[in-house]
Amino acid sequence: MNIFNKDYRNIITQLNKENTLIVTDPPYNVGWKYDTYKDKVSDEDYTNLFKPFKGFKLVVIHYIEDIIKYVVPVMGVPTKCVQWVYFLTLAQALSSILADRFCGM
Repeated sequence: MNIFNKDYRNIITQLNKENTLIVTDPPYNVGWKYDTYKDKVSDEDYTNLFKPFKGFKLVVIHYIEDIIKYVVPVMGVPTKCVQWVYFLTLAQALSSILADRFCGM
């Protein structure tokens, strides 16, 4: 087993899709200040970040609504979603629960 802690853009072409599990916690595209990444790009550019993952076994740590918005158009509907909920407003919690029902359908 190999574990890489790297920018996927630098190694993804070297990985075997059938034998690789990718776990990623991508930037959330909300304007956080990073040294090497602009965290507020267009929806199209943000969606394009996920295209290289097509065909890989993938775990994405992200808000479920954003997975539906950005990852599903590229990767398709997930077969499984796991969600943890911390202090949210009622509207956010209901939105997350409804979005979670989308997974695996």
